[in-house]
Amino acid sequence: MGSKQLTVFARVYEEKNLSRAAWQSNLSQSAVSFHLKQLEEEYGTQLFIREARGMRPTAAAERLYSHVAPILRAMRALQEDMKKAPDRLTGEIAIGMASSVMKAIGRSLISNVLREYPDVRLSIMEAIPGSTLLEVLKTNTDLAMVFNPFDYPELKKKPILKEQMVCVGRPDIIGATDEPIEIEEFLSLPLIMFRRLGKLIDDTLMLKQIDARARIRINSMQAIGDAILDGHGCMLGSRMYFREQIEAGTLHFRTIAGPPIERTLYICELADRPSTLMAETMSALLIEMICAKIHEGEWRATPLISC
Repeated sequence: MGSKQLTVFARVYEEKNLSRAAWQSNLSQSAVSFHLKQLEEEYGTQLFIREARGMRPTAAAERLYSHVAPILRAMRALQEDMKKAPDRLTGEIAIGMASSVMKAIGRSLISNVLREYPDVRLSIMEAIPGSTLLEVLKTNTDLAMVFNPFDYPELKKKPILKEQMVCVGRPDIIGATDEPIEIEEFLSLPLIMFRRLGKLIDDTLMLKQIDARARIRINSMQAIGDAILDGHGCMLGSRMYFREQIEAGTLHFRTIAGPPIERTLYICELADRPSTLMAETMSALLIEMICAKIHEGEWRATPLISC
């Protein structure tokens, strides 16, 4: 088993199509089939099932890819790190972001990378659920900025900020007053929640209460926003995410009476992954941008780092 075979296998797994995988690998289809056959003979198991619409991975292929993907990422990082000039950042970086983080700094991050790091290839994945964060970091992503990640021993996480969550909805749904809303009144409202909750807030017991009362669950922040604007309900959300609608008056927010309902933003990476100049530079850039949003007043949050 060599790096060429692993690369070809990963291409077929990701493309689910032999001809596209061959084109991506700059090989003929017969050469790709030959490499796959060698792997199947070495492991004594079938890796793909040929179907009319492409190649379907077997359970063995799924297991193999979970091991192969991080190996190939590490090999690419090594090659790029050794080739680059000491004073010039080059290569690929993949960053996962919660929807609120993408809303806050996504455009600025893209502009900054294009302007300051012309030799960097940037990939961004939005809305990573906490339940799959570890697997995403192992296979597709170098860094992730997420709220309240689960405590995995393989995960290295650094707290960045703490944000108070509020009741967000149309004034005719949640009331036009600025007075805090009592928790029981909030729970009695037609609640809309993100379907893949994970650890949305710091208080797990409160999260369970809110989830139990939710009338609608949607796996899309865009769709949740549309549903709230249409008057179908309200949500426990971020003032920053809905800042434009709140300033325009189409949506309103009310704090929730009692102890603050908060969530904590972390920057995460794999604990056993060797640090690279790319990861260190991008991590510092992400933190700098978050701090700028806090200082400018666009993100009402408490920094947990020196800004």
